[in-house]
Amino acid sequence: GRSCASSSSLPSKARCRPSSRLGSQSAASASGRSLPCRWVASCRTAPVGSLAALFVVMGIVAGALGGLGPSRIAEAFVDGAKDIASAALIIGFAGGIIVILENGHIMDTVLHGMASASGENQPLLAVYMQYGIQLIFNFFIPSGTTKAALTMPLFAPLADLGGFSRQVAVLAYQFGDGFTNMIIPTSGVTVGTLAMAKVPFEKWFKWLLPLEIVFIVLSMLILAGTVLTGWTGL
Repeated sequence: GRSCASSSSLPSKARCRPSSRLGSQSAASASGRSLPCRWVASCRTAPVGSLAALFVVMGIVAGALGGLGPSRIAEAFVDGAKDIASAALIIGFAGGIIVILENGHIMDTVLHGMASASGENQPLLAVYMQYGIQLIFNFFIPSGTTKAALTMPLFAPLADLGGFSRQVAVLAYQFGDGFTNMIIPTSGVTVGTLAMAKVPFEKWFKWLLPLEIVFIVLSMLILAGTVLTGWTGL
């Protein structure tokens, strides 16, 4: 399928790249064609409500197949909702912040400041800045969904200003969100797993730290390669 990506450096007509999957909705409207939506997060017309309803139905069916009655299914649903309620609230607040930034015309100022901080015509420095911010945010916000809701509305257009594709910005987010989850003490999965295995966190940290450094160096090299080659996705 084809998808479109637009940036401030492009001409008035948005260019369509066959390998780009994080297309811009504005580029689709500029070309006068409706493009296929392959990424739910990248298309406002995606049936997000339908997907949510599908998950609810799947949960009910799974509970029925597991031999649970209606009351037990409802109780299990409430217990599961408790675990994601805090993340859902943060995502909602993050969406509200983005609305304020856009309607208050603050977003352009923030993007301009971040682009200036990374230097003009310095896409590699801008990518490394995004990667570093994602690494720092991952310590305080281990949830990938919440972190994406907070950072990607800023980092996606910043990629356009920085001169690299939005796919590279997503890759920087994935690297920043993934590797350090194995070593940060704020990751519930890591701490819980260590507790079940009866491995002290201090011992785990000292053992894994050299590997984490290798991961970070390799990810920086990969990011450099994507920027220098103009990578736009597979």
